[in-house]
Amino acid sequence: MKKRKKILLFLLVFVCFTFLTGWAVKTVELLNENPPLIDLNAAIQEAKFGKNGNEAHQDGEDPDKPADSVGKTITITVKGEGVWLEEHRFFSIDSLNTRLISNYKSGDTIILKDDYAEAHFYKEILSMLEKLNSERGFIYSAD
Repeated sequence: MKKRKKILLFLLVFVCFTFLTGWAVKTVELLNENPPLIDLNAAIQEAKFGKNGNEAHQDGEDPDKPADSVGKTITITVKGEGVWLEEHRFFSIDSLNTRLISNYKSGDTIILKDDYAEAHFYKEILSMLEKLNSERGFIYSAD
């Protein structure tokens, strides 16, 4: 009998809590409507259409192209334990390093992309790029 009273008491408390915590249907309204948070009509009239928030580029220029780029942009992709410089595959980090030194100059930008690379291999290439940055002035970014 005590068990039944406990269950009934629990159900009564549960039902009371559910009704007290917001089962009533009511619309959400602002407490103070004056002044309005934003006047959309005025914002639309003042908007400059066609810029999409990027005013740095002029008509005909590519907005994704980095501004004031001094050199070339090179992409190195690392997948597993393989490395690709643009579309050419290299089988060792030394041959990649030699190619970068011989074909590219200071001020070129290198983008290192991780395409499910092995961690130790990726870190070796990253340290090679840091060394090239300090010795040759290559600018690199890793994603």
